Amino acid sequence: MLPKYAVEYSVTLGKQTVSSRYETDGPVSCTEFVSALLERGFHITRILHEGSPLEQKQADQIIKQAASRLAARHICASLGIDGAEEHHRFGFSA
Repeated sequence: MLPKYAVEYSVTLGKQTVSSRYETDGPVSCTEFVSALLERGFHITRILHEGSPLEQKQADQIIKQAASRLAARHICASLGIDGAEEHHRFGFSA
């Protein structure tokens, strides 16, 4: 059975590029994983849904949500505020 979502990514270590794949059935866990990739600067090759690459607009939406979550976490940590205050003041999703 195909996973609902898959993220193909790579990281360059010295002169070598290592590719990998993350699979999940949950859209939230997919977005959280993409957020972790963004934070670490890994190259996101493509995002798949049920084995087929997402259209750019759909993939961009997942990346946008992941970036928003990442920004919210950093704002909360840096300012010492909770998610509700962050959302009220800055509008990112916590």
